[in-house]
Parts: sequence; C-alpha cells; structure tokens
Amino acid sequence: MKLNIASSLLATIIISLISVSIGYLIDYLGIYPGKSIEPIFTSFFLLFFLFLLFRRRIIDFLMVKIFNLFFANINKHSGLVKIYENFNDASDDIKNDFKISSNVSIFIQLGRGVIGGKHSLLFDEARGRVDKNFKFRVLFSNLDSKWLSHERAEKRNSNHREWEVVVGYNIDNVSVLECAGVNLEAREHSEPYLWRLFFFDNTLYFIPYLYERNNSHKAHVYKFKHIENGPPSFYTVFKSYYEDIWEKNKNNIVKKTKE
Repeated sequence: MKLNIASSLLATIIISLISVSIGYLIDYLGIYPGKSIEPIFTSFFLLFFLFLLFRRRIIDFLMVKIFNLFFANINKHSGLVKIYENFNDASDDIKNDFKISSNVSIFIQLGRGVIGGKHSLLFDEARGRVDKNFKFRVLFSNLDSKWLSHERAEKRNSNHREWEVVVGYNIDNVSVLECAGVNLEAREHSEPYLWRLFFFDNTLYFIPYLYERNNSHKAHVYKFKHIENGPPSFYTVFKSYYEDIWEKNKNNIVKKTKE
C-alpha cells in the first residue's frame, strides 16, 4: 500500500515536471498557439501515453536508482548496500565477487543458469578456480523434494521430465568441476522456493522468489554487506540459515559420477 502511494506520488511529480518544463520551453521560444504548437502538444501527449503504458517499469527503475544514490548509507544495521533491477543486472557483480572470494556458498533450487554447464553464470569461472585457498559449496534442490513433484509440475504447467534433466545435469557438472581440481562440495536439499542466496567473503546477493515464472527477469536482487565488528546484518542472519541447511543435509552429498 505504501509503495503504491509512493509510486503514484512519484508519477504525479514526474508528470508535473514534464508539464512545467514544456510550458517554460514554449514561453522561452516565444511559441504561441497556432500550427507551430501542434507538434509540441502531440509530442507531449505521446510522452504522457508512453509513460502511462510503461509507468510500472519507469517508476520501478527510478525507485531503484533513487535508493542506490541517496538512501544506501542509512541501511547500516541491515547491511543493504545496493538493489538491482533483476538477476541479469546483478550478474556481473556476482561474477566479480566470485573471482576475488576465497569462500563461496550458494543456495539455489534448479539453478540451471548458475552451474548448469558452459555459458551459465559461474561454471566457467569456477572451472578456473583451482587455487588451494578457494572453497566452493553449493546447495541445490533434490529431485525427491515435494517442490519438484509431479503434482507441482502439473499445477504450474511445467515439464517434470525437464526438471529431472536439469538436476541430473547439475550433478554431472559438479563432477566435472571436481575432476578439474576445484575444491567443491555440493549437497542436495528439500527446502521450499523462497529465495536464492549467493554468499561471498563479505557480500550476500539475495534473490526472493516473488513470481511464479521468470523470477530472474522480474524480481529485484538485494546486495548485503557483512559488517565487521558492527551490528548484525542480513548477511549474518542468512549465513546462519545456510549453515543450518548445510548441516541438515550432511548425508545428501552429491557424489562424483565421472572420474
């Protein structure tokens, strides 16, 4: 409700600024009613129409930018330092943090675009991390999980066989990375579809599941920083959660399928 009010207020301000700007421009150029003003009003109404049509995306974009520019510093207690429009927007920063971190822990579901082979987000980068000081942990969904059941696939009009292939592909690629010399341990979990978590040495990328489909394209990504010798941040909270899930699944280690 508060977000809708803020969005409406922002839309009103933007429209008012556009109207005032056009008024000043007309006055400055000495343009008066007549044929010469028709193109200006036509352009104005076209811009107004486009704004109404795409107002959700425009306002969403502006809210993210305004936060990142002006409000990030007041979030010291939560550790929130940046908001990305979607997963693709955050992907470069995720890869950069992966390259410089010594300890990486990831919590995903199917994760077909994360470690799912060549051209996925982290597969090529992980294959190059064979240094002894690097430790990589991955938790991804077990095919026996109720969240990947035949019933759930039918309910959301998904292909269960495709899920089976993706999970198998994850297992195979874990083996590929291990055989390449990467210090990687993977375990399967049966947790619900709530979020994805990417932990690095000092940062966490948090991606909530807000949408039934195309979540990576629609949902914001929140970046939290680990605060040394400071108040607890969301990094600390979710890291405790991760460690609990990791320990709970100590018997669900993904074994090598290739030598």
